[in-house]
Amino acid sequence: MQPTVDLTKAATAAVDLVLPLTHPADAVLRNFFSAHREIGSHDRAFVAETVFTVLRHKRLLESLVTHPTPRRLVLGSLLKLQGYSLGQLEPLLKAEDRDWAVQIKSTDVELLPPAVRLSLPAWFYERLVAE
Repeated sequence: MQPTVDLTKAATAAVDLVLPLTHPADAVLRNFFSAHREIGSHDRAFVAETVFTVLRHKRLLESLVTHPTPRRLVLGSLLKLQGYSLGQLEPLLKAEDRDWAVQIKSTDVELLPPAVRLSLPAWFYERLVAE
């Protein structure tokens, strides 16, 4: 699925609600989707997957993203962890996003401390080994 501006905004809004971590993420997402019935089932899957990817790899994303905001965490997740290319996300990026987005995409995670590096998904390491 190609992320759109609306999907990215929805994922950003959901991450913003979940990140205080004052309530279970699944309950916050359930309430978010109840309040946003216009979001279809495929779009809900995208939003939920993005939110949980941000939560699972928050430490890594915060170390990669300059001035982490919910929007930047979502975009960083899409770029570094969910396999989207800069070209695919070009329509979503603002002028001020380009520098850090390129930096995230090109960062060698093997140089990061283990506590940060090991929060990456297994498929990422499999791709590194295959290269």
